[in-house]
Amino acid sequence: MSDTKILLLNGPPRCGKDTAANYIQKKLSVPKFKFATPLKDGVHKSLSLQIGTEYYENKKDEHLPEFFGLTPREAYIKHSEEYMKPTYGKNIFSRLFIRDLDYSLIKRTVVSDCGFQIEIDTIIKRYGLENVGLIHIHRDDCSFIGDSRSYIKPHSGMYFTSGPNDNLVDFLQEILTHAKEFFEID
Repeated sequence: MSDTKILLLNGPPRCGKDTAANYIQKKLSVPKFKFATPLKDGVHKSLSLQIGTEYYENKKDEHLPEFFGLTPREAYIKHSEEYMKPTYGKNIFSRLFIRDLDYSLIKRTVVSDCGFQIEIDTIIKRYGLENVGLIHIHRDDCSFIGDSRSYIKPHSGMYFTSGPNDNLVDFLQEILTHAKEFFEID
């Protein structure tokens, strides 16, 4: 099938997915990917925004004039749900990921923003169940309200954990332990 290993992080906005992915990237030298990157880039290009998407990471829920009164999150969701998915299929972002990964030499990667069942199902179909891991991240003060994503169902044999977000050091260590196990790194 494939020797590529993909670890997917799933959880609501602001629960620590990017923090966890950045930590895995730093400690294990595993590249990080976001399904939302091509989506955000497309929205920014269509609105002629000259500032990169990272500038808006801490402003995702602010109504901004450059987004014509929408929040960046609302603009991204609208573009995804009203244009990209109806035009190219509900699995477009996982297909873009697969295309890019297949043309790279990357054999291990972490995806920090998996939020739709079809994304994981499409990736499993391409790379095999044994090569796809899943970590659910929970945090008491975070939910999917106002977001189009949700918790996805793990498939048999996949890794599954609930991160203890009260203590960042413990949370990151737990995530790293599961990542090492999944990627088979000592």
